[in-house]
Amino acid sequence: MKMRNNIDTFIENASRYFDRYARREFIAWLLIGRYFAVLIPVILIVVVTIFVYFNPFAPKNAYLAIGQTGSSYGVIGERFQEIFSKYGIHLQLIKTDGLEEGLTNLEDPKSIVNASFITAGSSVAKDYPDLVSLGSVQFAPIWIFYSGEKLNIDDPFDYFSKRKIGVGLPETNSNKMFRHALWANQHDAINSKGLLELSHLESAEKLRAGELDAVFIIDSFNAPVVQSLLQDPKIHVLSMNLADAYVKKYPVLHKLVIPRGSLNLEKILPREDIILLGSTTNLLVEASTHPAIQWSFMLAASEFGKFSQDFFSKPGDFPKYQDSGFPLSPVAKRFYTQGQPAVFDYLPLWMGSIIESAWVMILAFIALIYPFFKWVLKLRAYPSKKFMYKSFIDMRDLDEAIEYVKTRQDIFALLERVDHLIQLNESRWLSETEVRFYFVKKNILLGMKKQLNEKLKSIS
Repeated sequence: MKMRNNIDTFIENASRYFDRYARREFIAWLLIGRYFAVLIPVILIVVVTIFVYFNPFAPKNAYLAIGQTGSSYGVIGERFQEIFSKYGIHLQLIKTDGLEEGLTNLEDPKSIVNASFITAGSSVAKDYPDLVSLGSVQFAPIWIFYSGEKLNIDDPFDYFSKRKIGVGLPETNSNKMFRHALWANQHDAINSKGLLELSHLESAEKLRAGELDAVFIIDSFNAPVVQSLLQDPKIHVLSMNLADAYVKKYPVLHKLVIPRGSLNLEKILPREDIILLGSTTNLLVEASTHPAIQWSFMLAASEFGKFSQDFFSKPGDFPKYQDSGFPLSPVAKRFYTQGQPAVFDYLPLWMGSIIESAWVMILAFIALIYPFFKWVLKLRAYPSKKFMYKSFIDMRDLDEAIEYVKTRQDIFALLERVDHLIQLNESRWLSETEVRFYFVKKNILLGMKKQLNEKLKSIS
């Protein structure tokens, strides 16, 4: 019971204190508004401009292009969705006929897509000036799956261009890179009737059915369509005999190895090392993408990389800035040089991302906050100072008038002025620096009132 009474007393005192000082602050700023009304629109414009520039509130939705069905990008996208949901952002996955279409959508200002995977080396930054990179998220091996007898050839592109090979849908990365390899080796890709422009899923089905001789795919080891072909005993993976030469000629490529027995130790599959060429999968976003969305992608890529079971990399190898074909986003640069900001452990992502984007300005603000605070205090006290200054001038004029007053009528008029000043002194808000003059004024005015009453008695 005693504790309850103490709590009630505390709440009552706190309420009284808040009511008193909150009212005083309200009056202070109301008076400032009256004195500086002309500046209020300017201040509002500045505040709105800063707000729009920093755009502090992150969008609730993000849109990621994930290519065609059966690719690894859908698997990554689904994992990203789970991580994005932790930050209150819904990541919508947009299926396209290939990564190239996702890149086109990303560049299109009318498209909702604001992020897309892309194979390193398939596109160049000068064609997409509004896009920036968040780094590479995985290796993208170049697979040539074929059926029949095992082959040992140096120029697979020439060999399979004379046969039926699925090279991906038109304008996809796989399609473009196969044709590019033909041109690079001085073969005529245009006249090749064996290049069938089919989706990877459809090509895999036709390869199993014997309707194709080979399939050309650029995708992760974990891509569902790649895994389905790797597990088919009738399908082989072509080993690139000239992998070192290709890597030397095209630095964007990497030499990847499937070691002997690494697919099945018991059956020792494969029977010998398989050498592959590979690129990396990069994640691109619009340069104007909100920092919170970019940070969400970086954190999602980091968490995905930590637990990645990719065959050609270790957990934690990705993400990294491996392909410099596109400029690195400032957000990604911050991530790769300094890691995940500690501020994200304490603040919501949208707020932490603003602090990370504007930390230089925030430091400058902190450096200026003390003089600014002093200026605010002076501004707040200005109406009180002005009132006090005018009050003392009025009292000086009253003092002179009292000395020379002669008639009862004039005395009553001066008494009214004194009462008016007393009322103003009691009702007007005073700042902390001016409140010390309250009793000084009150005593002076009461003395004037007493002096006038004595004069009034002497005249009667």
